Amino acid sequence: MLRAIANSTVGCNAQQIKLDTIAGNMANVNTVSYKKNKVIFTSLVYQQIVKEQNPVLPGKVENIFDGSGVKVAVIDKVFTMGPLKETGHPLDLAINGSGFFGVALPDGNTAYTRSGSLRLDKEGNLIISSGYLVAPGIKLPENYQQIMINQGGKVEVNDATSAPHEIGQLELYDFTAPAALQRVEDNLYLYTPAAGEIKTGKPGESGFGTLKQGFYEIANVDLVEEMSLLIEALRAYQLNTQAIRTSNEMWGLANNLRK
Repeated sequence: MLRAIANSTVGCNAQQIKLDTIAGNMANVNTVSYKKNKVIFTSLVYQQIVKEQNPVLPGKVENIFDGSGVKVAVIDKVFTMGPLKETGHPLDLAINGSGFFGVALPDGNTAYTRSGSLRLDKEGNLIISSGYLVAPGIKLPENYQQIMINQGGKVEVNDATSAPHEIGQLELYDFTAPAALQRVEDNLYLYTPAAGEIKTGKPGESGFGTLKQGFYEIANVDLVEEMSLLIEALRAYQLNTQAIRTSNEMWGLANNLRK
């Protein structure tokens, strides 16, 4: 009974983490380029409770192992591509395929993001929605009338007196294991050694996606899938609480036995 209570307790803790993760995914369904989280479980220590006897008794005696419950092994980031939504805004960019935009942080480090909802600061620099500069830096000239960004990341502008001319080139970054990136604020990710090699290239080059101007990538969260996972986690949580309740009742009956 004590083992059943202990196993069900850790099961409740694991399912609570899964419920919190699913709730976070559903809350970010409208967040641009959000990547959903996935909970992966692993079994706790198994204990052998029956050993083969010697001499062997009639009939085969199998080794029996009793588990100690389940725990969350890792909360993995799923980097599958989300659907693209057309906005018509010239500074909205979607990566159609693999890759991340680079973001220059104030401390000199580089962060990475899939969110291409770009803006301009007071000096005309391309920035992401949280205010950080896009790397490499691109500054638009004053009085420009139109900005064109092709699939290969070439940035061109024109004004009333000049034909379209190139002012910069956007680059993309990718990693051997992007799921190992460390997520921080505003859909930004920081490099960790577990992410492997940092690859840099132009959009459309081998291994990199292309850019689509006037689009952005929406979250890769499927509400129907998340709802089914939510129901599954709730039922598992209820099963564990029922096991605790039943074990407690059995323990109470045992304590109240009279000789």
